[in-house]
Amino acid sequence: MTYLQDRSSGAHFLSIPGGHSIDALCWLLGEYEMLSATVKTAITELEVVGTGERIRRTSADQVLVSGELAGGVVASVRLSGASSWGTGIRLEISGDKSDLVVSAAAGGRGIQMSDLRLQKTVGKAEHEAVEVPERYFTVPPAVAARPPLNVGQAYLHLADAIEGKGDLSPDFGDAVARHRTLDRIEEAARTGKRI
Repeated sequence: MTYLQDRSSGAHFLSIPGGHSIDALCWLLGEYEMLSATVKTAITELEVVGTGERIRRTSADQVLVSGELAGGVVASVRLSGASSWGTGIRLEISGDKSDLVVSAAAGGRGIQMSDLRLQKTVGKAEHEAVEVPERYFTVPPAVAARPPLNVGQAYLHLADAIEGKGDLSPDFGDAVARHRTLDRIEEAARTGKRI
């Protein structure tokens, strides 16, 4: 995990766990058309677990993004480089008649590596679980949790695409688009401008 602390590695907090979280938001609701951001390294030195070595962190560990998505949706994102002890992962989508809440228990390591729950509001401050149909889980039950679920599903989609049974989505163009969004976030934070 030490390479994630080095901004120059290219595999840092904003590009990996932050990128997956922002990708999930944009996949669900649309791309950012305009955004403002704060990107900060709050804890600049860390101790490596197991060795006691002290390393310098140059990667951001706190990111705030707010702006407008395609179609006029207003969105804000807060990413923290430390697992939240209180709320864990939480994505709220407020609609005209109800809200959807995607969440994971405290201590999760990113939206792509956590067991997620889906709920909807059924009354003021009341939530009801939304059961995800089994047809969306194409992996064997033994790997239907956490990272193996995502990796397994990705490999099954790749196999289907190779055999001509489906498309390979997302593709390289999607990755480029996401990294452009991440570049815009860093530019907005650096310049203090709305991008």
